[in-house]
Amino acid sequence: MSRPLFLRLCLIDSLFGCALAAGAIAYRGKIHPVAVVAVAVVLAVFAAGAAVCLWLAWTRPVRDARGTIWVSAPASQRRRLLADVGELAEKLPGLALMGTAAGFIIALSGDTAQVQHRIAGAATGIVSTFVGVACWLVLSAQHRMLARRDEA
Repeated sequence: MSRPLFLRLCLIDSLFGCALAAGAIAYRGKIHPVAVVAVAVVLAVFAAGAAVCLWLAWTRPVRDARGTIWVSAPASQRRRLLADVGELAEKLPGLALMGTAAGFIIALSGDTAQVQHRIAGAATGIVSTFVGVACWLVLSAQHRMLARRDEA
């Protein structure tokens, strides 16, 4: 039984995970702990959405004379889960902006002579925003791929 959409989503998630790992290695030790927490929250929400996408891609339609029958999940449950993935994707930029706000609070607090402190705060804002927007793009793309398949 072929599952090309599932394999496509696995490939997307794997490549995205490699890109995030490469970024984490490049920035290791140069990010404020607040950014680590913000990125962890964003990645946890992304992982939940990606897991649901993979499960939805694994369960596929079987067409017979009576119509379409979904293996492992009724159509109403699939629509609800797909809507939940869309909502999770929409929340990712907002979660990232909380890290951005925290980063700029860090950057603007303290003495004017503390340049290193200000740079760490700005990096916190940039890193959390970048990861949040990247996760939003990937999860939104996966959501669209699944929605397109389910409409057909």
